[in-house]
Amino acid sequence: MNEEKRLKFPDKYHLSRKESVYLLKKNIVELVYNAGKFEGLNTTLLQTEEIIKYNRANNVAVDDVLRGCSIPW
Repeated sequence: MNEEKRLKFPDKYHLSRKESVYLLKKNIVELVYNAGKFEGLNTTLLQTEEIIKYNRANNVAVDDVLRGCSIPW
């Protein structure tokens, strides 16, 4: 893509790597939950948190766990 046409967004927060990782860890469950709802997953916020932390959740289908855990790290 041409440099002139590429949009340039200013870095208005200036977060360090440590701050960025902290922010991600704090919000990852909600981000995955919202993305799952967009994809049509039938999991609650609590179940999503259990899937992320323990790779399992009670009363959740195996396919939902696998789809919920397929996050690119």
